[in-house]
Amino acid sequence: MAEIADDGGSSKKKGGKKSHAKKQSTRVDMTPMVDLGFLLITFFMLTTTFSKPQTMELNMPDKTQDDKQQSVKATQSLTIILGENDKVFYYTGTMEEAKGKILTTDFSKDGIRKIVMDKTKELGAN
Repeated sequence: MAEIADDGGSSKKKGGKKSHAKKQSTRVDMTPMVDLGFLLITFFMLTTTFSKPQTMELNMPDKTQDDKQQSVKATQSLTIILGENDKVFYYTGTMEEAKGKILTTDFSKDGIRKIVMDKTKELGAN
């Protein structure tokens, strides 16, 4: 694992001088630590649970039913036509019944909003 390199020199005194202890270099072998790292990575990758994909449920229409339109009484319908210069034309019932009864309003709160709210209240009361 770890080894200490030795120069093989002797520590004899030469000419009355004191010799200092030779510095020894250390070398650490990193191979076992790299192996341990890869083993840990592999272990955690294999034992972890992956997040499951989250899906949203869609409620699809039943295909066994026929595509029938709901019948609406002509008196309950409100037809809105958008015109130029912020004008809104509307009539109730069918076009044949509304000949000459096409009314004009605008987009203000007392305009088309009030008309739609009044028609909703009228239908709710019935």
